[in-house]
Order: sequence, then structure tokens, then C-alpha cells
Amino acid sequence: MSSKVNRLSMVAGVAAFVLMLAPSAFAKPPRSGGTASLPCGDGMITYSPTTLWPPNHKMKTIAISFAESETTTDSDTLGLQVTDIENNQQTEDDAGGNGCGKPTAKQGPDVVFDSTLITGPAGDDTVPVTTTVQVRAERCAKVQSARIYTINVVCSDEGGTDSVPLPVTVAHSRGRR
Repeated sequence: MSSKVNRLSMVAGVAAFVLMLAPSAFAKPPRSGGTASLPCGDGMITYSPTTLWPPNHKMKTIAISFAESETTTDSDTLGLQVTDIENNQQTEDDAGGNGCGKPTAKQGPDVVFDSTLITGPAGDDTVPVTTTVQVRAERCAKVQSARIYTINVVCSDEGGTDSVPLPVTVAHSRGRR
């Protein structure tokens, strides 16, 4: 009867190790960028950028548009409205402290948007409806995760209204989202 024995040989007290890292280990979060499209009613909401970097406390503009996704002869009037902007670190901001805090008078608000309903030309659903919002490229340093702004929008056409949340991420650090 024979048995196999596995053993580690050491030559002159030296062992070799191979460390293999996935390419993603070297990936850096992109600078501000990215585009996303989400269905809303009978059309599509498209917005950009979806990622903000670096977190330098500067206001960044997010462009949002709503367009019919198919060509129809019903000649709807399109509408787009930003109803609210929230973020997942608001509790920490309200509490203040090191690395987090309420916006100062000098800094201004973290979000700027107009909640007025924007409509396209009456009876013409071939022209996209667009608007912009601004969010501050920052995150709470003491929270070990990304800040995610959620831009809540409502799209409308003659068929009704629908609402969609649009996430925009500010990475916590270059190596972590």
C-alpha cells in the first residue's frame, strides 16, 4: 500500500510566496462622470454625472432629461419635476462633529434645485425635457462609506405620472466606494 505525502520543502530556510491581486485592487474611482438611464412612465430619464470625485466641497451640476422611449403619434406633452434631494449621511451632517457638519453660511447649502414642473412644447413628445440640479461633492469623513445623493424626480406625459430616484455617489476614498 502506498500513501502520498504532501510536504513543503525549504531550501536553506527560504520560502517563496506568490501574491496575486485582481486588477480591481488597483482601480481608482473615476473622476466625476458616468451616465445612467432609467425607465420612467412611457419614456427614459437620463442623467449625468452619476459619480462625483474628488470630494472637494464644490457644487457639481447634474443634468437630467426625460424623453419618450418610442415614437408614437399620440403627441403627448412631456413634463419633468425634481421633487426632493436626500442623502444617506444627513443624520451625521445634522449631528456635526469632526468631518461632518451642517453647511455654513459661507459654504451654502449642499443641494440646489428648482421644484417647478418643466414642460416640453404642448402636444410635441419628440423634444426631450431637461433640467439641472446641483449637489456638493463631499462626504462625511467619519462614516466609512460613500455619500449617496438621491434625486427624486417625477416624469409625466398624457398617460400619467411616474417617479424615479436617481442615485449620485461621492466615493468615501479613492480605494473605496
